[in-house]
Amino acid sequence: MEYNFWLFYLTGMAVAFLSLFTKQKKALQIITLVCAFMVLSSCVPSHIMWNDLNNYEVNFNSLVEFYPIKLANDWAYYNSMYICKLLGMSYMEAKSVLLLISLILILIAVGKFTQRGVGFVFLFFMLHLIFNQALILRNSIGFSVLLLGIDGLIKPETKHGGWRFVLFTILGAQFHSMIYLYLPLIVVTWKWENLKKYRKLLTAALIFGVLGLIASIRDNELVSIMATFIGNLIGSEKYIHYAVALGRYAWLSVLLIWGATVINAWYVGRWVKGDISISSKSIRIIDGLLINTEKSVTINKWLERMQLILLLCSVYIPLAILTLHQSRFLKYMTIVNFIYMAMMYEYTPDRNKRRYIFLSTLMLTLLWLYFDMNIYGGYSTEILTYYVVNGRWFWE
Repeated sequence: MEYNFWLFYLTGMAVAFLSLFTKQKKALQIITLVCAFMVLSSCVPSHIMWNDLNNYEVNFNSLVEFYPIKLANDWAYYNSMYICKLLGMSYMEAKSVLLLISLILILIAVGKFTQRGVGFVFLFFMLHLIFNQALILRNSIGFSVLLLGIDGLIKPETKHGGWRFVLFTILGAQFHSMIYLYLPLIVVTWKWENLKKYRKLLTAALIFGVLGLIASIRDNELVSIMATFIGNLIGSEKYIHYAVALGRYAWLSVLLIWGATVINAWYVGRWVKGDISISSKSIRIIDGLLINTEKSVTINKWLERMQLILLLCSVYIPLAILTLHQSRFLKYMTIVNFIYMAMMYEYTPDRNKRRYIFLSTLMLTLLWLYFDMNIYGGYSTEILTYYVVNGRWFWE
């Protein structure tokens, strides 16, 4: 059974956009999520053009036993797929189940920060990140798990927030070991006041550090040496294979897009005047009974930490210098920017400022889309035509 992929894709974005102007949020969120799932579940059928995707399916078909549990062999992904195989699922069905779980995890993570802004986040998620979510399978699932602990970084009132983030990062790394590289972000919780006090100095250090890297890679041979060293360090031949393969300075587009993202976040953040309080609802067990509780929470610190996380993520630009496909570390973290902008959009009463928030987020998302389609070539109109013109109902 086939269906029109683009119908679900465009409907999902239209409904998400409509949710910005209506009070009926829940029904629209459900429609958006259904459309997002249909997009995710069908846009990666195996095709001879893409070796990575074929390797996913070939590996699935060759699974005959559980992978041993090690901290860096992606055992959680392979064992999850093997369980699906034991249940009689095809590769498409197994992939769809894992992507559905990842979509639910993203929804849970977004719901921890905003309820009315879910449509805002998923509009831009569908515009760009949804393709990364479907095409970079192991990394996507791992990052979705990491998101469950991101509130440990952002909410200072979270008990043992730093350890919570570390725990979910390690769990996510069992699906893709590259997720370990997000662990340094823990510094947001450990040294928050110091980082806030010296943020101008930190910003300057990052700028000069990146400029120093630009000056140091004028020689292709040096880049290859650095890529080879890191590749051997983490056991990845991809660093060696991809080093400067897509042009020595293609990564500059990543630097410019991410720089604009950080600057825009700090600029919009200046509009916050006074404390912003929200009502936080939760369910607690009191004397053996489930009780709905509600309390007021000030979210100014959340917004400040989101800004700082976006700034600190600039440390991943050197990965894009060594091998452009590692720009994924920044692309995935744009979901923090989406959440941040959704919250600012929700709590900024001025209509002109709200328009700016929406349009600036749209522009940055389209820049990422342009990068993927025309610079990195991760996917293009031609490739998408091969894969998604006719969506395939995942459950055969």
